[in-house]
Amino acid sequence: MAGGSAREWHDAQVAYWAGAGGESWLKGAARTEAVLASLGDRAIAAAKVRPGERIIDIGCGAGPTSLALALSLIHI
Repeated sequence: MAGGSAREWHDAQVAYWAGAGGESWLKGAARTEAVLASLGDRAIAAAKVRPGERIIDIGCGAGPTSLALALSLIHI
């Protein structure tokens, strides 16, 4: 989509992820998350996150690293 407007790019991405692109990603998500789990665990350990800190998880996939970070800050 060379030369399209920002709205056209946005609309194309919405259509892709709401359709075949999103379905394909979901089919492989569990496998991808399993392969990357040890890296996420190591990153969490290295970050030494403490309550009150803010975290941004860029490219969070299906979110297991974000969830693990959140749960690590909960003191029950």
